[in-house]
Amino acid sequence: VAQWYGMFVPRGTPAAAVIMKAGPRDAIVLEVSSYQLEDSSFIRPRTACVLNITPDHLDHHGTMADYIKAKTKVFRDQTSSDACVFNADDARCRRAAAACGSEVLFFSSSKKGGALNAWGQAGRLVLRYKGRRHTFKPPALPGAHNLENAMCAALMALTRGVSPADIQKTFSAFKGVEHRIEPVGTVRGLNFINDSKATNVESTLVALKALGGDRRNIWLILGGLDKGSPYGPLSPYLKR
Repeated sequence: VAQWYGMFVPRGTPAAAVIMKAGPRDAIVLEVSSYQLEDSSFIRPRTACVLNITPDHLDHHGTMADYIKAKTKVFRDQTSSDACVFNADDARCRRAAAACGSEVLFFSSSKKGGALNAWGQAGRLVLRYKGRRHTFKPPALPGAHNLENAMCAALMALTRGVSPADIQKTFSAFKGVEHRIEPVGTVRGLNFINDSKATNVESTLVALKALGGDRRNIWLILGGLDKGSPYGPLSPYLKR
Protein backbone atom coordinates (compact mmCIF):
# COMPACT_ATOMS: atom_id res chain seq x y z
CA VAL A 1 0.00 0.00 0.00
CA ALA A 2 1.42 3.36 -0.96
CA GLN A 3 0.23 6.74 0.29
CA TRP A 4 1.13 10.25 -0.74
CA TYR A 5 -0.59 13.66 -0.68
CA GLY A 6 -2.83 12.16 2.02
CA MET A 7 -4.49 9.80 -0.49
CA PHE A 8 -4.17 6.05 -0.78
CA VAL A 9 -2.94 4.53 -4.01
CA PRO A 10 -4.57 1.30 -5.27
CA ARG A 11 -2.73 -1.95 -4.73
CA GLY A 12 -0.52 -2.84 -7.66
CA THR A 13 0.66 0.71 -8.27
CA PRO A 14 4.47 0.62 -8.71
CA ALA A 15 6.40 2.58 -6.11
CA ALA A 16 8.32 4.23 -8.95
CA ALA A 17 5.09 5.73 -10.30
CA VAL A 18 4.32 7.27 -6.89
CA ILE A 19 7.83 8.66 -6.46
CA MET A 20 7.68 10.43 -9.81
CA LYS A 21 4.63 12.40 -8.62
CA ALA A 22 5.91 13.27 -5.13
CA GLY A 23 7.53 16.56 -4.23
CA PRO A 24 10.25 17.38 -1.69
CA ARG A 25 7.71 17.99 1.10
CA ASP A 26 5.68 14.82 0.49
CA ALA A 27 6.05 11.62 2.50
CA ILE A 28 5.68 8.22 0.88
CA VAL A 29 4.46 5.33 3.04
CA LEU A 30 5.14 1.83 1.73
CA GLU A 31 4.20 -1.60 3.05
CA VAL A 32 6.94 -3.80 1.63
CA SER A 33 6.70 -7.59 1.45
CA SER A 34 9.49 -10.02 2.28
CA TYR A 35 9.51 -10.96 -1.42
CA GLN A 36 10.21 -7.35 -2.41
CA LEU A 37 12.82 -6.91 0.31
CA GLU A 38 14.56 -10.13 -0.70
CA ASP A 39 14.88 -8.90 -4.29
CA SER A 40 15.93 -5.35 -3.37
CA SER A 41 19.52 -4.23 -3.85
CA PHE A 42 19.14 -1.01 -1.82
CA ILE A 43 16.30 0.39 0.28
CA ARG A 44 16.69 3.14 2.85
CA PRO A 45 13.47 4.36 4.49
CA ARG A 46 13.95 7.35 6.76
CA THR A 47 11.74 5.54 9.27
CA ALA A 48 11.09 1.80 9.12
CA CYS A 49 9.26 -0.67 11.35
CA VAL A 50 9.18 -4.39 12.06
CA LEU A 51 5.86 -5.27 13.71
CA ASN A 52 6.58 -8.96 14.24
CA ILE A 53 8.61 -11.85 12.88
CA THR A 54 6.55 -15.05 12.78
CA PRO A 55 6.73 -18.00 10.34
CA ASP A 56 5.32 -17.03 6.94
CA HIS A 57 6.13 -17.60 3.27
CA LEU A 58 8.45 -20.47 4.19
CA ASP A 59 7.37 -22.21 0.99
CA HIS A 60 9.15 -19.37 -0.84
CA HIS A 61 12.06 -18.47 1.44
CA GLY A 62 12.85 -22.06 2.39
CA THR A 63 13.97 -21.51 5.97
CA MET A 64 13.07 -19.20 8.83
CA ALA A 65 16.61 -17.83 8.76
CA ASP A 66 16.23 -16.77 5.11
CA TYR A 67 12.81 -15.26 5.84
CA ILE A 68 14.28 -13.19 8.69
CA LYS A 69 17.19 -12.17 6.47
CA ALA A 70 14.71 -10.83 3.91
CA LYS A 71 12.54 -8.98 6.45
CA THR A 72 15.45 -7.29 8.18
CA LYS A 73 16.65 -5.78 4.92
CA VAL A 74 14.09 -3.04 5.63
CA PHE A 75 16.67 -1.40 7.94
CA ARG A 76 19.90 -2.86 6.52
CA ASP A 77 20.81 0.30 4.56
CA GLN A 78 19.67 2.81 7.18
CA THR A 79 22.15 5.13 8.92
CA SER A 80 22.31 6.71 12.36
CA SER A 81 20.17 9.62 11.12
CA ASP A 82 17.26 7.25 10.37
CA ALA A 83 14.95 5.34 12.76
CA CYS A 84 13.37 1.91 13.04
CA VAL A 85 10.49 0.86 15.31
CA PHE A 86 10.38 -2.66 16.76
CA ASN A 87 7.91 -4.77 18.76
CA ALA A 88 9.56 -5.39 22.14
CA ASP A 89 7.15 -8.27 22.86
CA ASP A 90 8.50 -10.28 19.91
CA ALA A 91 11.75 -12.08 20.77
CA ARG A 92 12.83 -12.27 17.13
CA CYS A 93 12.24 -8.52 16.75
CA ARG A 94 14.40 -7.79 19.78
CA ARG A 95 17.22 -9.89 18.37
CA ALA A 96 16.88 -8.19 14.98
CA ALA A 97 17.01 -4.75 16.62
CA ALA A 98 20.48 -5.54 17.95
CA ALA A 99 21.77 -5.48 14.37
CA CYS A 100 20.04 -2.21 13.47
CA GLY A 101 22.34 0.76 12.83
CA SER A 102 19.67 3.45 12.99
CA GLU A 103 17.84 4.92 15.99
CA VAL A 104 15.97 1.99 17.59
CA LEU A 105 12.55 2.58 19.17
CA PHE A 106 10.47 -0.05 20.99
CA PHE A 107 6.73 -0.40 21.65
CA SER A 108 5.07 -2.98 23.89
CA SER A 109 1.53 -3.86 24.94
CA SER A 110 2.83 -5.98 27.84
CA LYS A 111 5.19 -3.30 29.26
CA LYS A 112 7.82 -6.01 29.77
CA GLY A 113 10.25 -5.02 27.04
CA GLY A 114 12.73 -3.02 29.13
CA ALA A 115 13.37 0.54 27.95
CA LEU A 116 10.26 1.42 25.93
CA ASN A 117 9.16 4.33 23.77
CA ALA A 118 5.46 3.37 23.64
CA TRP A 119 3.12 1.36 25.86
CA GLY A 120 -0.49 1.17 26.99
CA GLN A 121 -1.69 2.59 30.30
CA ALA A 122 -5.23 3.01 31.67
CA GLY A 123 -6.84 2.86 28.23
CA ARG A 124 -4.40 5.32 26.72
CA LEU A 125 -1.23 5.05 24.66
CA VAL A 126 1.83 6.62 26.23
CA LEU A 127 4.76 7.60 24.00
CA ARG A 128 8.18 8.85 25.00
CA TYR A 129 10.35 10.40 22.32
CA LYS A 130 13.32 12.77 22.57
CA GLY A 131 12.67 13.52 26.23
CA ARG A 132 8.99 14.32 25.77
CA ARG A 133 6.01 12.27 26.92
CA HIS A 134 2.77 12.19 24.91
CA THR A 135 -0.56 10.53 25.73
CA PHE A 136 -3.12 9.50 23.08
CA LYS A 137 -6.59 8.01 22.99
CA PRO A 138 -6.18 5.01 20.65
CA PRO A 139 -8.35 4.28 17.61
CA ALA A 140 -11.62 2.49 18.41
CA LEU A 141 -10.57 -0.88 16.97
CA PRO A 142 -10.69 -4.37 18.54
CA GLY A 143 -7.69 -6.33 19.73
CA ALA A 144 -4.32 -5.74 21.36
CA HIS A 145 -2.66 -5.90 17.96
CA ASN A 146 -4.44 -2.72 16.88
CA LEU A 147 -3.11 -0.93 19.96
CA GLU A 148 0.36 -2.11 18.96
CA ASN A 149 -0.19 -0.92 15.39
CA ALA A 150 -1.22 2.49 16.73
CA MET A 151 1.84 2.73 18.98
CA CYS A 152 4.11 1.90 16.07
CA ALA A 153 2.40 4.33 13.70
CA ALA A 154 2.54 7.14 16.26
CA LEU A 155 6.24 6.57 16.94
CA MET A 156 7.01 6.56 13.22
CA ALA A 157 5.01 9.77 12.77
CA LEU A 158 6.86 11.50 15.63
CA THR A 159 10.22 10.67 14.04
CA ARG A 160 9.06 12.44 10.88
CA GLY A 161 7.99 15.58 12.72
CA VAL A 162 4.23 15.00 12.80
CA SER A 163 2.62 16.90 15.66
CA PRO A 164 0.93 15.01 18.54
CA ALA A 165 -2.28 16.92 17.77
CA ASP A 166 -2.34 15.60 14.20
CA ILE A 167 -1.64 12.07 15.42
CA GLN A 168 -4.59 12.24 17.82
CA LYS A 169 -6.83 13.70 15.11
CA THR A 170 -5.97 10.77 12.86
CA PHE A 171 -6.54 8.19 15.62
CA SER A 172 -9.97 9.67 16.39
CA ALA A 173 -11.04 9.53 12.73
CA PHE A 174 -9.58 6.12 11.83
CA LYS A 175 -12.21 3.38 11.48
CA GLY A 176 -10.02 0.57 10.19
CA VAL A 177 -9.52 -0.79 6.68
CA GLU A 178 -11.30 -3.37 4.59
CA HIS A 179 -10.50 -7.08 4.98
CA ARG A 180 -9.03 -6.60 8.49
CA ILE A 181 -11.59 -7.75 11.08
CA GLU A 182 -14.09 -5.83 8.96
CA PRO A 183 -17.81 -6.10 9.90
CA VAL A 184 -19.67 -6.70 6.64
CA GLY A 185 -23.25 -7.27 7.78
CA THR A 186 -25.71 -8.98 10.11
CA VAL A 187 -28.17 -11.66 8.98
CA ARG A 188 -30.68 -13.27 11.38
CA GLY A 189 -28.69 -12.05 14.34
CA LEU A 190 -25.38 -13.41 13.02
CA ASN A 191 -22.52 -10.97 12.60
CA PHE A 192 -20.32 -11.62 9.57
CA ILE A 193 -16.68 -10.49 9.73
CA ASN A 194 -14.26 -10.39 6.83
CA ASP A 195 -10.69 -10.99 7.94
CA SER A 196 -9.28 -12.20 4.63
CA LYS A 197 -6.15 -10.13 5.33
CA ALA A 198 -5.21 -12.94 7.72
CA THR A 199 -3.13 -14.95 5.27
CA ASN A 200 -1.15 -17.00 7.80
CA VAL A 201 -1.68 -18.87 11.07
CA GLU A 202 -0.34 -16.10 13.31
CA SER A 203 -2.58 -13.38 11.88
CA THR A 204 -5.58 -15.73 12.16
CA LEU A 205 -4.77 -16.23 15.84
CA VAL A 206 -4.53 -12.46 16.33
CA ALA A 207 -8.02 -12.01 14.88
CA LEU A 208 -9.54 -14.80 17.02
CA LYS A 209 -8.00 -13.29 20.14
CA ALA A 210 -9.30 -9.84 19.19
CA LEU A 211 -12.82 -11.23 18.80
CA GLY A 212 -12.69 -12.97 22.17
CA GLY A 213 -10.50 -16.02 22.66
CA ASP A 214 -12.89 -17.67 25.11
CA ARG A 215 -16.06 -17.23 23.07
CA ARG A 216 -17.60 -20.45 21.73
CA ASN A 217 -19.97 -18.97 19.16
CA ILE A 218 -17.45 -18.13 16.43
CA TRP A 219 -17.79 -20.05 13.19
CA LEU A 220 -14.44 -19.89 11.44
CA ILE A 221 -14.23 -20.31 7.65
CA LEU A 222 -10.67 -21.07 6.56
CA GLY A 223 -9.12 -21.36 3.14
CA GLY A 224 -5.83 -20.95 1.34
CA LEU A 225 -2.40 -22.54 1.68
CA ASP A 226 -0.24 -23.31 4.72
CA LYS A 227 2.87 -21.81 3.00
CA GLY A 228 5.05 -24.19 4.98
CA SER A 229 3.73 -23.21 8.42
CA PRO A 230 2.00 -25.67 10.81
CA TYR A 231 -1.68 -25.33 11.70
CA GLY A 232 -1.06 -26.68 15.22
CA PRO A 233 -1.23 -23.32 17.02
CA LEU A 234 -4.83 -22.91 15.84
CA SER A 235 -5.94 -26.17 17.45
CA PRO A 236 -6.90 -24.81 20.92
CA TYR A 237 -9.07 -22.12 19.32
CA LEU A 238 -10.68 -24.47 16.80
CA LYS A 239 -11.69 -26.83 19.64
CA ARG A 240 -13.66 -23.98 21.22
